[in-house]
Amino acid sequence: MKPKKLKFEGINKDRLVFAGERAFVQEWKKINQRVRWLNGGYGSLELILNKEPSSNTARGIIPKQVSPVTQRDADVATAVIQWLGTSCGDAFLRDCHKRIEKLRVAEQKRFDKKYNRAMGRAFKRSLQK
Repeated sequence: MKPKKLKFEGINKDRLVFAGERAFVQEWKKINQRVRWLNGGYGSLELILNKEPSSNTARGIIPKQVSPVTQRDADVATAVIQWLGTSCGDAFLRDCHKRIEKLRVAEQKRFDKKYNRAMGRAFKRSLQK
């Protein structure tokens, strides 16, 4: 049975007059189009909401079948995406990016510390030979 074609228009269609919200919704619509040769022919929301454990697309594993996505699922997801195009959503994204940068710096410091310790041990071993 062919799945029902979902509409990614959101709940607040009247707000699509605002450029930011419209841009986010337009891009969201694009990545939810089913294309046979991309993501196993599934849209992004189908993969995001899929309950099957084999849906790890980060490693290239595409499920043979996905859990059904309702129009309500699509409406709610689109409303959240649309909100990201508002000034509040923009501030949220900026705060997230700042946090990500801080976390990456801390992560890099931890990695450098481990790497330098490991290289120091390897260097000492090489001197002992």
